[in-house]
Amino acid sequence: MTSDGQISPKFRRRVTLTGNYSIVVSLQSFAMYALFTDTHTTPTGSPIWFTSTTNFNGPVHTNGEFRFSFFPTFAGKIDSVSTKAWYNNNSSPVELANTENVVGGTRIDAALVPPDPNPQTATPANFTLGSPTVPLPASAFSQQGTAVGRNPTDSSTVTAAQIASAIPELTGAGSVSSGIYVPVTDANGNCRSDTGETMKGGIYVQGNLDALTMGVSGSTAVYTLAQGTTTTTVTVDRVNNQTTVTSSAWLSPPSGGGCPGAASGPTTRIFTGVPKGWQGPGNANASMIFVNGSIGNGTTGTGVSGTLQQNEQTTIAASGSIMISGNVQYQTPPNPADPTSNPTNVLGLYSAGGDIVIGTAAPNNVTIQAVLMAGTSGSGYNSSVYVQNYNTGSPRGNVNLLGGMIEKYYGGFGTFNLTTGAQVTGYGRAFTYDTRMSRGVTPPFFPTTNQYTVIDGSQPLAGVKPTWREATPP
Repeated sequence: MTSDGQISPKFRRRVTLTGNYSIVVSLQSFAMYALFTDTHTTPTGSPIWFTSTTNFNGPVHTNGEFRFSFFPTFAGKIDSVSTKAWYNNNSSPVELANTENVVGGTRIDAALVPPDPNPQTATPANFTLGSPTVPLPASAFSQQGTAVGRNPTDSSTVTAAQIASAIPELTGAGSVSSGIYVPVTDANGNCRSDTGETMKGGIYVQGNLDALTMGVSGSTAVYTLAQGTTTTTVTVDRVNNQTTVTSSAWLSPPSGGGCPGAASGPTTRIFTGVPKGWQGPGNANASMIFVNGSIGNGTTGTGVSGTLQQNEQTTIAASGSIMISGNVQYQTPPNPADPTSNPTNVLGLYSAGGDIVIGTAAPNNVTIQAVLMAGTSGSGYNSSVYVQNYNTGSPRGNVNLLGGMIEKYYGGFGTFNLTTGAQVTGYGRAFTYDTRMSRGVTPPFFPTTNQYTVIDGSQPLAGVKPTWREATPP
């Protein structure tokens, strides 16, 4: 390892370390961002302005161009691919190749670091123009495949044969019928998932899902999934390495399988292992849930809601939209202000080909503790995270988000009186970055960027006794 350094005009030094090192690198997770936009406008093309009420305490990035009005604050890094930014400039917007708008020595608009209340003396934010593009993932094939036990590094198209081979009830099927499935190894070859058999994947849903509710029962996590007249309850017991599944679908076999009639049996079965998706080495606390469709439809009681048990690290991914119908929270939430606060539970919601929608059934001052991501580069859908009917009705308080938000476009949450700043409809944004994400915590199998980072498992160089040699750089 060779490092060159210099202090102009004449001091130069080269240091060479020779020895054996163990450095583990991995693609960065999109969960690292407090806010990420691919295009920094609404889905309809309307501009988005950061104002003095905007405050982010984690990394913020856009593949587009930012707009600043007065003095928004950023405690972390902020960067854009554009080499310019727009500034309100006392209601006469101007586009500048500069990280702040200064007129006659006075700051008019700028991204600043809190908490100095004086915008003229506050530290400028760590704002970089002209940063490299960070493309959204091309598809959710990695998450879909992982849910049926495929290696997460495989991002190729998931075939019906691969799905059917992971689910005993679909043995020999040429297509995958709608249903809620828990892939297991068919040890006795009877085309039925039986008690005692081993988990082969996570939880896989074919078709739209009406509701997914998370719950806690003692030391176990409970996931309740509803699709039409079928209700499936998955109870995860990590202490005993068991998963108990109760499903009304097991009263009769699915159509299209290679063993007609063999799927009927007990409605409750206990499997060995947990629904972590790919069953190879990796995160023992992971759960992977994939819906090949949408979750929720906007009516009361549909969508995602509930409490994630304290030992769960879960990603819920869907090929379509995901609706949030109630509070989504951790049993043991972290303290973002404490760098030693690292509870295990972490949740990611990922809509690959649709939106993440906070529905009309959600309560006022809704709590959402998760990393939210909507969109892929391979989809023509203008994905965003937004509030259903955000511009009608009465004020609904705030969306109290603890996590991060990654979206293709910037979705609407509410409307405000431009003169007084008072909320008129929808929700306000009360966002807090989950600082665990900056320490390498991430929902399992969450989409990754095209940039690499050193991860846990690397050998600390401070503990190595290498050969040290100094020299003068050429």
